Amino acid sequence: MQNNSSADYEKDNLPLQFKVLKLALLIDVSSCIPVIAIAILSNSMILLTDIYDYSYNIISGIISVTIVNKLIKGKITSYDYGAGKLESMCSLLISVLVVLGLVVTAGLSIHRIIYPQELNVDFALVGFVINFISLVINVILWKRIHKIALVSNSPIMKSQWRLHRANAIANIFVFVSLIAAVFLRDFSWGFIIDPACAILLIFAAGYAFLDLIKESMHDLLDKTLDEDLQMKVLRRLSEYFDWYDSFHGVKSRKSGKKIIIDITLGFTPDKTAGDIFDLSGRIKEKLENDIPDSEVQIIPRIYKEFSETNIAKNSLKRIQIQPITEQNIPDSMELVKKFLPTDNYELILKVLKESCMLGSNKNELLEENITHPRYWVALSGDKVIGFSGYYFEPNETDAVWAGWAAVERSLGMLSAKAANGLIAKVVYEARKTGRKYIRLFTCDLPEEIMANKIYDKLGFTVYKRGIDWDGIEIIYKQAQTESVYDKFEKNR
Repeated sequence: MQNNSSADYEKDNLPLQFKVLKLALLIDVSSCIPVIAIAILSNSMILLTDIYDYSYNIISGIISVTIVNKLIKGKITSYDYGAGKLESMCSLLISVLVVLGLVVTAGLSIHRIIYPQELNVDFALVGFVINFISLVINVILWKRIHKIALVSNSPIMKSQWRLHRANAIANIFVFVSLIAAVFLRDFSWGFIIDPACAILLIFAAGYAFLDLIKESMHDLLDKTLDEDLQMKVLRRLSEYFDWYDSFHGVKSRKSGKKIIIDITLGFTPDKTAGDIFDLSGRIKEKLENDIPDSEVQIIPRIYKEFSETNIAKNSLKRIQIQPITEQNIPDSMELVKKFLPTDNYELILKVLKESCMLGSNKNELLEENITHPRYWVALSGDKVIGFSGYYFEPNETDAVWAGWAAVERSLGMLSAKAANGLIAKVVYEARKTGRKYIRLFTCDLPEEIMANKIYDKLGFTVYKRGIDWDGIEIIYKQAQTESVYDKFEKNR
């Protein structure tokens, strides 16, 4: 209810925004021509900066009035996260235009220092009077628009009040600069005052827009949540850690004052729709209370179950991919002796045992930086013709490591189907962990040629190299889990 009333208030506030912005635009348009004329006739770089000020005031005013008018009429519907995104784009455009104009003016001022020109004192004094009137108008608009911006938290209103604040400060600076330039013009160095003060004014005005550019980019790049708000989200998610299967990230955007937060959670297929809706409602309610002016949406992702059977659809025999059991270990270790003769036999045995007998080798494996191993076997009838799996490294929270794998190679197409089925199973299960990368290590030995071709086809790339205890070069590869998963899904 709080969010709805806030949104209604912002909508009711739009006509006032439109009225003030329209007034500011009319003032800028009506006073632009005399200001430009005086700036040119006076030959003053200080007054010339007003040409750019008025140009950008008019451009930004037209953009702002147009957007607010469309908001009032409800014609902005093409932005999924509301008009706040468009407002940030508008705010960024205004700020970039101002900075570009100031750079051009700085170049002209430097040119004036190198090639001095004399001021027209009479027109400079007229410019002094016009500048005073402009100061009064800018202060009034600055205060009025700032008051509206505090209520609406609109990026457009923020850019406008900062624009008029910068103009008011510039007006004061112009007073001092014009007086100095006129009364000190007879000194040999007097010609430098006008362009030098113009350059100082340019830097001051440019600095005022740096924060606005940074803030607008911050919103457009979806970095809405500050660190303390991120911690609130993570704390609430940790409360319900056992209720969901995996966490796939948070996306957030601003729409004016409102913060829109999308949280994607993975659920196993055994969760009912009621369970998911119940959890979503609990997290949504608590986060919207924790974060004022927020709108939270929980996006569930249900995993497709991996087909454990019928891997070799076109063969006479069918292959089943099943979790490894204690009875499968002897046959699996025979494959290790046959196809992985140079690997650490005892370590592989401990990994396979830990996979099917939890806690049996936990401490020994932890010393080898291996935790939570999970392994599967490829069965042709009752015979183990291959095995593979994954494990975690304690210090790498974003990666799943593909473990040792071996497949009987004498069965022709059946061997290929078993290898493909085991790799697919590992990828499907790795994706359920929610970790970003799948990593593995291999080498250039002849027995690894076929495996390396498969890794390359799946998109694995080398990210480092090393040397093992036998002097063999170890190649470490990784790929994004979602990318590998998509390749398997596409070919199913």
